[in-house]
Amino acid sequence: MYDDYIVENIDHARLLANKGLIPKEEAALIIKGLMEVNIEIENGTLDFASKREEKQNSVEKCLAEKIGPIATKLHMVC
Repeated sequence: MYDDYIVENIDHARLLANKGLIPKEEAALIIKGLMEVNIEIENGTLDFASKREEKQNSVEKCLAEKIGPIATKLHMVC
């Protein structure tokens, strides 16, 4: 099962690609990275507190470690 925050970010990456704000290839890389982060959440290997802000920071840091600077494109506003 996917974490709600991960699902929101996957949907946002798709939206950015569909609107042409990021290339579909980059959206696919972001989504793949988010799925990998979700596995770490499920396995308990991604350490974060229950507060949403702390979860966001942990997920963002982990995603950036996995895919590099493309991760910052997830924060583009439509």
